[in-house]
Amino acid sequence: MSPSPYASALMLGICALAVGLGGCATSKPAAAAPSAVHDATAVTPAQPTFVDREKACAAGDKEGCYQLGVSYWEGVGVEKDDSRAAPLFEKACDGDDARGCTNLGILYVQGSGVTRDDGHAALLFDKACTLGASRGCTNLGALYAQGRGVTQDDSRAAKIFEQSCATGEAGACFNLGLFYEKGRGVTADPKRAVELFQKACEGGMDQACNR
Repeated sequence: MSPSPYASALMLGICALAVGLGGCATSKPAAAAPSAVHDATAVTPAQPTFVDREKACAAGDKEGCYQLGVSYWEGVGVEKDDSRAAPLFEKACDGDDARGCTNLGILYVQGSGVTRDDGHAALLFDKACTLGASRGCTNLGALYAQGRGVTQDDSRAAKIFEQSCATGEAGACFNLGLFYEKGRGVTADPKRAVELFQKACEGGMDQACNR
């Protein structure tokens, strides 16, 4: 089975920062509990084999390392092993692959395959966001909203969500909608909140469709 292009958005407040993988993607979110999503590009049959990816990574190809990391993370063609995925994502991230930075940040938030370190995760999400990964931005905003690894700052979180939502990232639009609904980091604006929930719904986020 091939890994899905992107995991469903999970609620940080409900899933205890179980970003990317887990079984609560359909849970109804608590008010203003921001979400975070992971960034895992699908490994399709048209792509190189597992052995090819191993060879490519060993030769210093960051894409090969990223795809190999996804294989270990999702358990595709090999037994799932986050401890082996982490250094592969690190190699990709060191090569300025934003997806690798995002996924490695998630592993640090989860404490899966690495020792949990929210502060390091925030640095990784910040790098991913700077490199243009909207999901990295969404996760960074979620950490600011929760005060995990960074000083809690709703205003900064809202700005980050706004930036990410502008790219069409559904999780960021949903989180920003929650902020406008409750007046967190922004002036409360129910109409704007509804617009953002609609955008998130249209972007494929089921949690936003019934708000």
